[in-house]
Amino acid sequence: MARYDYQCSSCGNVQEESHLMSGPTEIIKCNKCKSKKMEKIISAPYVRFDGPGWQTNDSRGIAKPTGGSDMDSSGFR
Repeated sequence: MARYDYQCSSCGNVQEESHLMSGPTEIIKCNKCKSKKMEKIISAPYVRFDGPGWQTNDSRGIAKPTGGSDMDSSGFR
């Protein structure tokens, strides 16, 4: 289930609702004034990159050269 922010057109109250991405199955009412005039607020999505490989591979720095001895520490000849 996805989470969406809704704002009441009557009183300005903002609340979070969870429902399927296809849309809510029932009319969303304001928790404060009980109005049915709720509008979905467009906001940035929450993204979390988790699991093996995301942080450990990206934070190791420059890879050490595996080639011959004529390379310097930066990997160039």
